[in-house]
This record gives sequence, structure tokens and C-alpha cells, in this order.
Amino acid sequence: RDTSHAMQFRFKKSDGTWRNLEAIGRSILDDSGKPICVINCRDITDRIKLEEELRRLSLADDLTGLHNRRGFLTLINQQMKLANRNKENILGLFADIDKLKWINDLYGYQNGDIIIQEAAKVFKSTFRDVDIIARLGGDEFAVVLVQAKESGVEIVKKRIQERINVCNMTSDRPYRLSMSIGVVQYNPEHPTSVEDLITQADKLMYEQKRGKKNYKILLGNAHEEQT
Repeated sequence: RDTSHAMQFRFKKSDGTWRNLEAIGRSILDDSGKPICVINCRDITDRIKLEEELRRLSLADDLTGLHNRRGFLTLINQQMKLANRNKENILGLFADIDKLKWINDLYGYQNGDIIIQEAAKVFKSTFRDVDIIARLGGDEFAVVLVQAKESGVEIVKKRIQERINVCNMTSDRPYRLSMSIGVVQYNPEHPTSVEDLITQADKLMYEQKRGKKNYKILLGNAHEEQT
């Protein structure tokens, strides 16, 4: 008869590095029926690192380092459950980059990637570590503001615009970063789905985009009107 049991543990080497080990203990009976325990150990540090990296990549956007759509949906669902339990409101901010297709078509996708990365930096510098920041895909971004007051929405939007202005002033690229933003509130007294929140925010976001008159993207010393 052969039984086995595996256990994982970590230990610190003399050089200060940590390693992951898997110990497999096997209990067998010899010919006389006496139990014998045999333990085999193997280093699984590289395997653990690979598994952690795969988990990280499955929830992260490789271009910006932000959460991707899957990571965002996972975290916002968790946050909505907490909001329901604690009877706390949360705010959802959804934004997209204006004229990204135009930038891609005129300057190439490499410049499109640069403007996406700059937008991500704006969000990282605006929000707290506890807030959930994500790139949903393409030119779309989302932020869940944890324990935020509705009265602070305009302050947050103003801060984003200030960061965008600084970004544009310190860059020599021939086009401007501009974003349209929609903000919605989740009220646990009137629960709704994540999909409904995104739909509401999209509506507000595109209303703002349509409301931008004579939108201009800087082209060297000239301006091109965009409609």
C-alpha cells in the first residue's frame, strides 16, 4: 500500500533569498507490514513565479500596467458587494481618449500607444492606491473611487484636466491628449449591475464628447478642427 501527501513551504537561504519547496511524504509498508516514511523535496520557486506572473497578466493590461477589463470586472464586483454590506456609495469614472483613431491613422499606432500610456500616467497620478484604475480596452479607461463623496466629483475631474494640461505642456508631440469623462454613483439602496453602471457612464461620456465644440488637436504651429 502506498499513500502520499504533498506540502509547500518557504525558507530563507543564507544569502537572504526566499525559495519555495514542495515536500512529498510517502508512507509505504515493507514486506513485514512495517510502515516506512519517505520524504522527497523539490524546489518549485520558478514554477510559483510563473504561476504568479500568469495570474498577474490575466488581470493586467500589458501596455499600461493597469488592470484590464477582466481585472476591473473582478474587483468592481467585489467592491459592490462591500458597498452593499457596508451601505456605502461608490463612484465610477469612465473615460476615453478623444480622437485616438485619428492619431493612429495620421501618426501610426506607435504614437497611439504613447498617448494611451500618457493617459494611464494621468490616472495613476490623480487617484489613490486604494482606487481601482483600469484600461478596459482600446481608448477606454475606468476608475472606481472607493469611499468617495459625490461632492468630490468635480474636484476629481478638475484634477484630471490639470494633469492633462501639464502632460500636454511638457510634451513635444504634434497632438494633444484629450479625454471625455462620465461619472456615475452606485447606491446600495438602489442596487444595479456593473453593466448598467458602464452603460450609464458611457451615455454621460458621449454626451460630453458631443458637447465639445470646435475640438482642436494641435498640429505643430497649425490647428486642425475636428468634429
